[in-house]
Amino acid sequence: MRVIVADDDRACRRSLEAMVVHMGHEVIACGDGTEAWQALQCDEVPQIALLDWIMPGMDGIDVCRKTREATRREPVYMIFVTGQDETDDIAKGLQAGADDYLTKPVSIKELGVRVSLGVRVLELQRSLLKRVAETEGALQRLNEHTTALHESQAQLNAVVQGANDGIITMDGDGIIRDWNPAATRIFGWTQEEAVGRMLCELIVPVEYREAHRKGLRDHIAGGHGRVTGKRLEMSAVRASGEEFPIELSITPAKMPNSLLFSAFIRDVTEQKRLEVELRHAQKLESVGQLAAGIAHEINTPTQYVGDNVHFLQDAFNDMQEAFKGYDHLLEVAKKGVVGPEVTAEVEAVLKAADVEYLLDEIPKAILQSLEGVDRVAKIVRAMKEFSHPGGEEKTPVDINRAIGSTITVSRNEWKYVADMVTDLDPDLPLVSCLPGDFNQVILNIIVNAAHAILAVVGDGAESKGTITVSTRHDNGWAEIRISDTGTGIPEEVRTRIFDPFFTTKEVGRGTGQGLAIARSVVVDKHGGTLTFETVPGKGTTFIIRLPVAGSAKSAAEMPA
Repeated sequence: MRVIVADDDRACRRSLEAMVVHMGHEVIACGDGTEAWQALQCDEVPQIALLDWIMPGMDGIDVCRKTREATRREPVYMIFVTGQDETDDIAKGLQAGADDYLTKPVSIKELGVRVSLGVRVLELQRSLLKRVAETEGALQRLNEHTTALHESQAQLNAVVQGANDGIITMDGDGIIRDWNPAATRIFGWTQEEAVGRMLCELIVPVEYREAHRKGLRDHIAGGHGRVTGKRLEMSAVRASGEEFPIELSITPAKMPNSLLFSAFIRDVTEQKRLEVELRHAQKLESVGQLAAGIAHEINTPTQYVGDNVHFLQDAFNDMQEAFKGYDHLLEVAKKGVVGPEVTAEVEAVLKAADVEYLLDEIPKAILQSLEGVDRVAKIVRAMKEFSHPGGEEKTPVDINRAIGSTITVSRNEWKYVADMVTDLDPDLPLVSCLPGDFNQVILNIIVNAAHAILAVVGDGAESKGTITVSTRHDNGWAEIRISDTGTGIPEEVRTRIFDPFFTTKEVGRGTGQGLAIARSVVVDKHGGTLTFETVPGKGTTFIIRLPVAGSAKSAAEMPA
């Protein structure tokens, strides 16, 4: 990405240049607004411009306004960098066409966030412009060929034949009548081999096949079959016998004398692989964010274990001198009568060693050291369990233990602002799930709870909030409740909290992916539910419900 950095202050300009280069972007440095405006007229238009507010000649406002008024081949994302933080001044800059602003001094972390946001916005704008251009072209082509039905049919045929998704046409009984080349690539059957089969024969699991037939019959009878109009994630089987993940949607198409169904099938094998990599990357990111806190948690017991070891070392030396005094006393006693000078010498040695103090303190030091070692071992064990990558297959998991491990590794995130209260059902059965993904969900919600409480109590120096984690077994479901005494969720944003990249936190505090990923893990991967109850100013409770293997229907299987 090419970035213009315009600032008449040489030191500020060089500082911004260094930050942008460190982020991996190409920099064009300009000493005033005129140079920046000229750079923006080049054929290769820079995508991002960091403009100082006040510059000699043409200031940042002028550059921004002229850029917005000019006809551009490529969009430009403009960020004001200014020492003015008055609301009216900021509003003036944004009204002139600025996309964002930074106040001096600029931190590399905040600059990185704002530039990354600009990159994403530009990518979306380019994608939108490309889609608009493609749509306009398609509409133009459609208008040009409306008078020629056979040409329109040929174009439609070309789209179907060249589509990346499998497009399959079925009759009312679910029997395949047409099959495009993408479906051949996906399933491995040629069109001749596929026509005449029933699509449901290619779907796994087998239980879905009857639901598929029933859905088609219901639709024909005027009902609303569950298999139509929805994009479902499931498994299919190739001609080779290999199972693979797909997304399937079935749409009815009424013809003059019949009813046909179009099935759209997408092979999501690569998408699933990328999702796994994304989840793993987020887990590594979470581990990195927790690393400083975990280091602090380990450092405290390690420090007093070390102090106690040094004390025991000194105590051993003192006790060694005392034992020498006793040995001397024993040797004299064996030879005859012990004189007062000998006893006085031994008493002096014992007094110097302060044996009574050592006998009282050494057991305490040993006990405290053992407690410290146990604490470190608990933290390391919890971190190992939390970070375990797991596999692609679900395994029986002790939910209570997983929650305990996550609470331990995240302790530094919440201990300064909240007290942690747990009420874990000891009779909760094992739950079949992906342990790594489940741990990530609990971590995301606990960290969000700590942030919500922080917004109420500040640094927690005077008072703390409370985070309560409870589990129970409810008629075939494992229910986990995570409550906080934070700010609650405003009514106007409640419908958006699970949207990707939506966050109410300040810049740099959150990416807006935590709850979106949590919902995807709970609902899409485990067939569970993720809901919340909230009271503004009082707090929020997130409720996770996971089906216990063999005793509950998943959310996807429940009646529509």
